Amino acid sequence: KLDDGIYYVKFEATFDSGNVPQSFAKRLLIDNGRPKLGLSVSPGLFSPDGDNKNDVLTIKTVCNEPYGVKDWKIIIYTESGTVFKRIIGKGQPPAAIQWDGYGDSVADDKVKDRKKEKVMSASLYYVDFEVTDIAGNRSKTRKEKIKIDILIHVVEEGFRVRANSVAFVEQGTKVHKKSEDIL
Repeated sequence: KLDDGIYYVKFEATFDSGNVPQSFAKRLLIDNGRPKLGLSVSPGLFSPDGDNKNDVLTIKTVCNEPYGVKDWKIIIYTESGTVFKRIIGKGQPPAAIQWDGYGDSVADDKVKDRKKEKVMSASLYYVDFEVTDIAGNRSKTRKEKIKIDILIHVVEEGFRVRANSVAFVEQGTKVHKKSEDIL
């Protein structure tokens, strides 16, 4: 059994006449190991609401693959597991990626256009990182949590707060029993 590594193979034939034709050397990669990966996100509470505080999420990646990376992808999921954002590339992945909180473009039947959806306020998203090396070996990290803060937007009338997990009783200030805890 050969160890993992890069080898060169050449074919040669010796004829009775003494002629010895040879092929060009061909590169042969033997790689039975999967890429070793790491993933982390910061800040701990992501708040893409335009106030210049924690508006950008940094997704840090680590990829140790000695023979080269074919392609990679970072997938961001909603709490229910629906794909929200895909970031894909070829070759060695970057050490860090900045994300603004917008998902992939979606079709809007009313507008007949494509628009980007923003993360939901006071919710939980997940991210994972997958790499395929040039030999076809694939590794994937476990999902990391992305905690979304309550997003507050300044509007003409004051502030707009959107928090799906909080409901108030009709025309009152008491929180309804159906509400969920916010991160």
